[in-house]
Amino acid sequence: MAAPLLRLVGNNHTVEIASIRLLGVEAENGRKLLFTVIFLVVLYLIYKVLCAIAATLAAIASASRSGRGRS
Repeated sequence: MAAPLLRLVGNNHTVEIASIRLLGVEAENGRKLLFTVIFLVVLYLIYKVLCAIAATLAAIASASRSGRGRS
């Protein structure tokens, strides 16, 4: 039976790909990277929501200004 392509080995769970141990690529570093990526995605989504709210408020403000001038 063939060995798995990707596995965690040793005490600190170092990543090994095709029997080649990758130095510095450990399970803890992977978790930190995952949390960093999730944090950046959340910040991006907050940015998009705030931009949408600002655009909506700007459209409402311009509609109310143009409506006031005609009456």
